[in-house]
Amino acid sequence: MPAYRFRKSHLAATAALAIALLAGLFATQAGAAAYKARFCAEGPPAQGGDKGPFARSGNETVFELSEACGNFNGLRISHRTGEAGAEGVFGRWLAERPEGVTVTGISYRAQGERSAGYFPQVIGTQPGGAVGIINGDQELDGAFKDFNVSGDVRRFGIQLICQTGGGGCAASPPGQPEAGLKSVDYSLDDPSAPSVAVTGGTLFEGAAQLGKQTIRFDAGDAGSGVRRVIAVVNGEDAASAGAGCNSGGGVAFGFTPCPAAFSELLSVDTAAAPWRVGRNSVKVCAEDFAGTRQCTGASRVLALNGCATNAAAAETMELEWPGKRGVVQSRQGRARSAIARVLGAGRAPVAGGSVCFSRAIPGADNGAERVLEGAALTDAAGHAKVKVRGQSNRWVRATYFADPETVITERIQLKVSPAIRLELRSNKRVEVGDRIRVVAMLRGKWQDGRKVCFFASRPGRDKFACDTTGKGGRARAGFRAKKSGPVRFYAKVPNQRDYPYVRGRSDTKRLRVKG
Repeated sequence: MPAYRFRKSHLAATAALAIALLAGLFATQAGAAAYKARFCAEGPPAQGGDKGPFARSGNETVFELSEACGNFNGLRISHRTGEAGAEGVFGRWLAERPEGVTVTGISYRAQGERSAGYFPQVIGTQPGGAVGIINGDQELDGAFKDFNVSGDVRRFGIQLICQTGGGGCAASPPGQPEAGLKSVDYSLDDPSAPSVAVTGGTLFEGAAQLGKQTIRFDAGDAGSGVRRVIAVVNGEDAASAGAGCNSGGGVAFGFTPCPAAFSELLSVDTAAAPWRVGRNSVKVCAEDFAGTRQCTGASRVLALNGCATNAAAAETMELEWPGKRGVVQSRQGRARSAIARVLGAGRAPVAGGSVCFSRAIPGADNGAERVLEGAALTDAAGHAKVKVRGQSNRWVRATYFADPETVITERIQLKVSPAIRLELRSNKRVEVGDRIRVVAMLRGKWQDGRKVCFFASRPGRDKFACDTTGKGGRARAGFRAKKSGPVRFYAKVPNQRDYPYVRGRSDTKRLRVKG
C-alpha cells in the first residue's frame, strides 16, 4: 500500500513519531550473550563439515596441508617424503577470531605422530600475543583424542614443525609425521547489542491503517551479526525478516555467521493476530545470532480492518452528535446518532463516499475498538451516520480512507449515566417510627461492587446511607420515619474508578408518613 499523505492536524504528531523512529539506535546493553560456532565437523557440510576460518600457512614444499572436514581426517598436515625440513620450518592450519566477539573456550579433537624431530602441536595465542603450544602436557601422540582450552584464545590451530635444536630434520624420517584437527567447537561471547532504525515504509505514515503494510529498516551488529528484524505488536512477535545466517541446529558455522548490516522492507499484515482493531503498540527489534534483542521505542498505530476504502477524494470531515459538537451526555440504554460530514475542495460535500464508524470498547485500556459500520454511505450533503447505543461511556470514531494517500479520522465522546431503578419496601400504611427498606438496582456488566448513596428529602434527612452493590447489582439501605408528612427518596451513583459511567441519579419515589 503506498505511503499515506494525511491531514494537517496530524502533521505535528507524525513529525515527532518520525524523529523517534529514525533515531531508533539504542545504547548497547550491558553484559555479553553466548553462542556456539562449530568448524570441521564430521558429516555432510550442512551439519558443519566446513573448515570455516582455518587458513593454511607455512612451507608447503616440506609439508602437505589437506582438508577433509566432512570425514575422519579433518584438517591434516603431513610431511612430504623426500623433503628435508630446516630447523623451525612448519606447516600450519590457523584460525583467528575477529574483533567484536571474544572466545571463552574451545573444545576439539586432535591427533598426531611425531618422528625424528617433527612434532605435531596444538597452538594458539599465549600471554603477550605470540603463537605457541597451548595444550600443555597433553601431547599429540596417536589417534584423535578430546581436548579443550579456556580463555580468549584469539588464534588457534595445529602445526607440524621441525624442532631439533640443531641441524634440521631428515628428508625421510621413519613412520609418517603428521598432525590432525577436527570437531572444533568454539564458545563465544558477543558483548554488543544490535541496533535498528526505521527509515521508511507505509506502516507509520498514516493516521490509520488497514491490510498489509511495510516497514523499511536499517539494522547492524558488530559481533555475531544481525540474525533477523522483528515487528513486535502488542508485546508479541508479529512478523520478521531473516538476514540469512551461516548456521544450522542453533550453531554458527562462522565467527560472525550473520551479516553485520541488514536493510530490507518488512511486510506486516494488520488484519492478522496479534493486531487488533484500534490502537496497537508497535516496536521494531533487531536480534543478533547470540539472541540479544534491541528495539525502537513503542509507537501507536491505529488499525481499522473492516473499513471500506474510497475512490472519491476528500479534504476534511466533521463529526458531531445532532445539534451539538463534542461531548454529549445520555442515559444508559438510550441510543444516539453520530453524524459525519465529508467535504472536498472548497468545502464541497462528498456524496457516495464510505465512512467507517468505530467505537472504543469500555474497560479495554489497551486501545481496542470495534467497527460499528465499515461503509456508511454519504448522502448528497456529504452526511453519513451511525446509531450508537448508550451502554456505557465511549469514544466514537469516524474514519474516511479518501484515497491511497489520504486518511481522515475524527473522534467524539458520549458520556452515559447509569440507569438506577429504585424500590421502596414497607407496610402499606407507614407511620412515624416505621422502618422503610430502600433498594437501588443497577444493570449492565459493571453492576457489581459499585457505591450507591441514598437520599430522603423532608421531613427526613438528606443523604442517610451509602451501600455497595453485590452480585446482581443491588444496594440496600434502611430509613426510619421520624416525622409525619411526605418523603421523597432517590439514589445517586458517584463517579468511580473503572466504572464506565458518569455519575447518575434515579427517579424519585414518594410516600406519606402518617402521624
